[in-house]
Amino acid sequence: MRQLRLDGRRHPTRPRLHLHQARLAPDRLAAHDARPCARRKPVGVTLIWPPSGDAYSYGDFSAFTAVQAHPPERASVRRSDGSDRFVGVFHTEPDDVNRWGKPDSQRCEALVDHLLRGASQGEECWFAWESLFTLESFAPEAHWNVFTQWHQHGGHGPPPWAVAVDTRTMQWKLQTKGGDELDAPTPTIPTLAGSYEPGWHAFLAFVSWGQDNGHTSLWVDGDLLFDLSTPLGFSPDAKGSVRNYLKQGIYGRRQSVPRDVVHAALRIGDAREDLG
Repeated sequence: MRQLRLDGRRHPTRPRLHLHQARLAPDRLAAHDARPCARRKPVGVTLIWPPSGDAYSYGDFSAFTAVQAHPPERASVRRSDGSDRFVGVFHTEPDDVNRWGKPDSQRCEALVDHLLRGASQGEECWFAWESLFTLESFAPEAHWNVFTQWHQHGGHGPPPWAVAVDTRTMQWKLQTKGGDELDAPTPTIPTLAGSYEPGWHAFLAFVSWGQDNGHTSLWVDGDLLFDLSTPLGFSPDAKGSVRNYLKQGIYGRRQSVPRDVVHAALRIGDAREDLG
């Protein structure tokens, strides 16, 4: 597996690809599958999740509920080159098998499914993160590439909220969905905005869940690109659940070249000010 190098810069003036042939040392690999991860006890801070710092700052995936990657070593947490902060590295190879979705897709994601608030119908939350995309993160043949999403609990099909890159237009794409029934054939609404380029990008998002009257906003590198009033989420499923859960990594159409996507500084709060 070709290993991504990170220079620790948040927003480089020139998007560049940093790859070399060396493998990550075995003791720095975080091998995880879809089994539950250990959780840390809250320490009384204002974030909804994680209890403190950010989701990757613990140096492993213990802030998350589970990791979906096959083989499991495709997902790892490591120190950013030249920096003290930890980042999540999500990697796929052309022959990877997606055990949690479409057979023509590839998945390498971490998920959190134990939020106490901010993830159900009638609730709202703010969340922020940073991502590094390389020249090979999204091949032209793989035109749909979701890298952060909220998925409905207990259901299948497209998620109610997902941000992606559309390689046909080289734009950011926000996909939203909602309705009266969890598995009803309500349409997914894709919205394109901005111009995508490889490199580090900072994201800030707001979601107000409502199957009829939801609202979401998304800033990319400080620019408000999406501000939508739209159905978000679904009515209770057969078990009475109206919760959504957050997933981050890469989930996209299969591509013929390896890809790396890096995420950092993921956190969720009640208010924008909680995110720092």
